[in-house]
Amino acid sequence: MGPQLCVILALADSPGHAYMWQNMMYLLAAISFVAAVAACGRSPPKMGEAALPPDAGELATCIILDAIASICLVICFPHLNTWHLWALAALLAALFAAVYFEGWRDILVDLLDPLLVVRSDSDKALPGKQRETMRRGSWVLALGCAFVSLWDIMLHPVQEGLFEPFEQGEGLSGALPDLWDQNHMMMLRYKNTGMSQPSEQMLLAGAAEALGVTEVEISTQAHFHKHRMLLFKTKEEQNKTRVPAHIRWKAAMLSPKGKLEQLAESDFPRTLNVTLCLHTQTMEELAKHKADKAGEEAKDIPVPEDFAKIVGPAKDAQEAYMAACSWWTETLDAFYGPMHEEVDAEKKAEEAGSAAAVDDS
Repeated sequence: MGPQLCVILALADSPGHAYMWQNMMYLLAAISFVAAVAACGRSPPKMGEAALPPDAGELATCIILDAIASICLVICFPHLNTWHLWALAALLAALFAAVYFEGWRDILVDLLDPLLVVRSDSDKALPGKQRETMRRGSWVLALGCAFVSLWDIMLHPVQEGLFEPFEQGEGLSGALPDLWDQNHMMMLRYKNTGMSQPSEQMLLAGAAEALGVTEVEISTQAHFHKHRMLLFKTKEEQNKTRVPAHIRWKAAMLSPKGKLEQLAESDFPRTLNVTLCLHTQTMEELAKHKADKAGEEAKDIPVPEDFAKIVGPAKDAQEAYMAACSWWTETLDAFYGPMHEEVDAEKKAEEAGSAAAVDDS
């Protein structure tokens, strides 16, 4: 049942969240399976060349896991729901039906017998109380893990196409890919010199020098003067023989040289992590919601542990990073907003047409 359990555990993350008790269930199922395998290795259930039929409980567990894994796959990947899948399911059902009848079962056994031993006696099984206890425990926890995963996937389906990059040229002149490409999410935070701050052109020139490109190949995404940070992108064409721009930028910022040597803060994150932004903003919204519900004012909202590790403990650095996160989400909303408005307008027009047709009738 190992492969089925691996598929289910892999798909369990598709909703994008999990409660603590769900994570505990997934962890216990994995641990119990590994423990059962170890117990079988320490005390084998059979000897030598004996071939044992599977236990009824093990067979039922595997069939249920197969069914749940198949359902989860179809839900998570709707494009798999084609006539090929239904034809395969019908063939599988026909094979199960054939095995039920003795005549057909004998034919299948004759076909399989030269390839593998399919018949043996259960009395050849070796005793092992601890081993059998571990195996049965792993079956129960695997089934619990499967049903919890299926419940979560069916209850919290991922919105279709939400996180799929648009093709270049689609919607708003193909602006959306900029929001998902790390080459377009590079960040530069400059030091507070206490005197006149460097100009945007000076910062872009330093970044171009560090990346080994011309100044015309990079441009500003957003400039946060208050937080002393520049969010910029590169316009260079993708080249398989050259290291991507965001990786070269990370390497260059480990020890800034040239124009950026006296300007850049080398310990600030080099690129914007979109997943980290969404996670942190969600935590903030939840904290504010709880404070509003309690009739209190949200103060000193804690940041996630991974955010503090990546951005650092400095308050001003965290505020600068969150400013870039806010810009990203606002830009994303601005892109999807016109699309939603257009869909709403079409729905209203259809409803108005339907109402007019009813009035005429």
